[in-house]
Amino acid sequence: MGIALPLAAQPEFDRVFQSNMVLQRGAVVPVRGTAKPGSEVELTWKGQVVKTRAGADGAWKADLRMGKADAKPSTLSARDSEGTAVLENVLVGDVWLASGQSNMEFMVSQVRPGKEKADWNVPGVRLMKVKYLLHTKPGSFTPQQYAAAEKQGFFSFKWQEMNDTTVRDFSAVAAYFARRVQRETGVPIGIICNALGGTGMESWTPESVIDTAPVYEGIRGDGWQSSPDFDAWMRGRVKENLRRVVAAGVQNPVHPFAPAMLYNAALEPLGCMPVKGVLWYQGESNADDPDLQRNAIKLSLMIGAWRKLYGNEKLPFFLVQLPRIADPKRPHWGAFRRAQAQVADADPDVDLICTVDLGSTDANVHPPLKEPVGLRLADLVLGRVYGKAVPRYPRVTVSRREGAHLVVQFSEPLKTTDGKPPRGFETAPEASGPYAPASAELRGNRVVMPATGGCYWRYNEGTSLDPNLVSKKSALPAFPACGAAAPKQQ
Repeated sequence: MGIALPLAAQPEFDRVFQSNMVLQRGAVVPVRGTAKPGSEVELTWKGQVVKTRAGADGAWKADLRMGKADAKPSTLSARDSEGTAVLENVLVGDVWLASGQSNMEFMVSQVRPGKEKADWNVPGVRLMKVKYLLHTKPGSFTPQQYAAAEKQGFFSFKWQEMNDTTVRDFSAVAAYFARRVQRETGVPIGIICNALGGTGMESWTPESVIDTAPVYEGIRGDGWQSSPDFDAWMRGRVKENLRRVVAAGVQNPVHPFAPAMLYNAALEPLGCMPVKGVLWYQGESNADDPDLQRNAIKLSLMIGAWRKLYGNEKLPFFLVQLPRIADPKRPHWGAFRRAQAQVADADPDVDLICTVDLGSTDANVHPPLKEPVGLRLADLVLGRVYGKAVPRYPRVTVSRREGAHLVVQFSEPLKTTDGKPPRGFETAPEASGPYAPASAELRGNRVVMPATGGCYWRYNEGTSLDPNLVSKKSALPAFPACGAAAPKQQ
């Protein structure tokens, strides 16, 4: 969607470039803005002086080279014959993009209070919140609300220093992540929260993919509003939110649940701001689809599109695997976790954390424990990106049949959190089931089960889960998994 560029009397920076921001170290940053059409614009940054010229529409762009990380605040200015625009308190460090749906959006103020008051006064962390100017809650926008949001591009962007006040309405997962990484590395961290509740992968994927990928054939054009390939709950919420807008005669109003809308309005404006990597916590709105392969394809396509936008084919993605939820109306979360794991296993620049133990013991889709999610993401990134020694998850390395037993072997010694046998293992005669609970025994880094139920096994695939299997060293949980036990080689 196009946003009209103001014909500024003096230079203005694009709305994503603001005071208090962090710019990505070692990157070339294409700084953008507007000025009087045809005027020469001079940018000054840490001794660099770069000149460019505004086009006929007033838009200008200039590439600035970022050096090493620098926690000393600097000034970025743009000057022409009409005046000067100045951005202050700018740091150089690592910029991380945290995105997804409501569990990533879930704010610090919503987190269950801990025993000690958290200290959020961290000058080395800067927060940018991408805020949707309407809502996706029950109820309808008024035509006036819609028109005002449309005029502003539906989203606002705001950079702030991290402190006890600014962090309250910021993503809890992203805030805990950023604080941990900054303290462990000493590098200034810019953390961008670009998340919106209820949104599916389709909304975060560009039209170029929607229009060409076979997996999206059923939701092209206006077809998504009645397509069984698009979640029925989401279609209903769109109709509810836009009811009065449509009644007022607005033609083809947009909604953030629509295919490509969030990519266009919330992500593409950030493409000029290089990032170190992406934290992705999403899936609740796609997990009602039982088709594992379809969800894996969608996730891979979205990751590829984001990498293309940022001009980095190896841009790291770190996924939050969906947690447990005790809701029989959500029977396919296990299949979605496997889709996430499949994408991570196939791409060396994608990894994921396990949160199966951190979810809800009821039907609450918003588990309030967000600090451990942020810290697990931070530890994963500290190990993969910053080379730190961090705790490891136990992963299945092989499964086999030994006589009358199935043996599932893990990457390291295990224990159970309560001293009882491992819970959540099931066996079946066929991959498609039916699966029945198996009596499992823990032996070092192996879990042993009777083979009487069949050679196919799975771990923590259901909806009402009570996992107790963790690494003996790190206490991190074992990932949900499944497999077929091959006969032991003689």
